[in-house]
Amino acid sequence: MCDSYKRQGRSLKKTYAYGVLTKWVDAVDAAVFQLYKTVGTQRIQYLCNEMYKMEKYQVTNNDAEIDEYNALIDIHVNQIERIERCQKQNYENIGCDGYDGRDGIYGLSVLFHQHSICKSKTAFVRFLYSYNEVYNVDISKYVDIYGKINTAPEGFDFIYENVFMNNPLFIKGASVQTTHIKNELVLLKAPLIIQMCKIYK
Repeated sequence: MCDSYKRQGRSLKKTYAYGVLTKWVDAVDAAVFQLYKTVGTQRIQYLCNEMYKMEKYQVTNNDAEIDEYNALIDIHVNQIERIERCQKQNYENIGCDGYDGRDGIYGLSVLFHQHSICKSKTAFVRFLYSYNEVYNVDISKYVDIYGKINTAPEGFDFIYENVFMNNPLFIKGASVQTTHIKNELVLLKAPLIIQMCKIYK
């Protein structure tokens, strides 16, 4: 009987946490999407400048160096395309044109360079839930006692710094892709914090 109540308690806690995290992901996704409409042109220019420098200075004397160069170019070009798609779409009308309907995430998908954790909203919520369980991150970091998005430094800033930027996923055995994800997260940290406070404070 006790085990049954414990299981039920854990199940209710998980259901509540998933609801909170889904609400948080929706809020952050919309904020990131709108942010790329504002800073997208500068980001595209930055990526174009990076490609110009690579074309001018990167050494490609053997197959390995050529492969690395091509991989970097692909990462930059794909990110430019994702940003441009954000700039052309309206968040409220997404759900077609190759997107995943209500289970899709759009701004976060650009921020994370379409990493596998962004394949759907469900996948991203599971990613957050797993991280919270492993590192004992309280749900109050995501929403305050009134159920509103926690935009305080100990809330959103903490999640961005720890769950996003310093996540072992993007540090241990870093690949070319994860290095660029980390760079994107660093560059957009301040403007996104401002954007979140503007919308949800």
